[in-house]
Amino acid sequence: ANSLRAYKRLNITPTYITIQNEPRLDIYYPSCKFTPSETASYAGYDSALDAVYQKLSTMEESPKILAPDSVNTIHAQDYLDAIWNLTQIYGYAHHLYGLGAGDTQADKFDNPDSFIRAMRTFRNFYGDKPIFQTEFCRLYDSDGLREAINTAMHIHNSLVEEDVAAYMVWGLFWPKYIGQDGLGLVLIDDPWNIPEPGYTIKDTYYELKHYSKYIQPGYSRINISEPNVSGLRASAFKSPDADTVSSTICLQRI
Repeated sequence: ANSLRAYKRLNITPTYITIQNEPRLDIYYPSCKFTPSETASYAGYDSALDAVYQKLSTMEESPKILAPDSVNTIHAQDYLDAIWNLTQIYGYAHHLYGLGAGDTQADKFDNPDSFIRAMRTFRNFYGDKPIFQTEFCRLYDSDGLREAINTAMHIHNSLVEEDVAAYMVWGLFWPKYIGQDGLGLVLIDDPWNIPEPGYTIKDTYYELKHYSKYIQPGYSRINISEPNVSGLRASAFKSPDADTVSSTICLQRI
């Protein structure tokens, strides 16, 4: 609540928040782990969410809460089932790490259709509220156009198979010099060791733009007659006034 008040003084008013990124993650850097309910070792996500909700409800304006912002759809269910009152949250949020077929995260990322079963399952159980895919990327070993095409496939499948309201790629900008080029759409040069540092726009940036430039806030996805034809996958979106339709097409594979 104090953070939101501080942001508001800077004219920053978030529309959505989550109380903790990937609450189940036990990582090597400073982080904050919650279990679905309180244990002898960890605080409970259910109690923390209720406490935040009660505090924000005293504010004149408060953002909408998304939960649980978990590492994937499987972990999300554990946290959602523990929440005392689902009316406290506006929508469900999750990432896509660890889903799909393959031994490594890169292998899994390169098999977008192997995520569809988990997507449909989550949609069927939790389709009563807007679903937000709040973070996903290949993580390591960026591989150019193939990564871009697979990103488009993940966006398409999330929109069409899971019916998500939003899809977020992690991240927009990332340091090129720390060896994790799979994390960024725009890679920043090392400002300490390059006299005139610049940036590199990756192919994946343009695939995301393919979906984000013409699908505007308030648009709703509509059915089309032949969404999967000759290796192409198509989706369409209608403006709130039904005056404009935007269509997107991505390659099935390369």
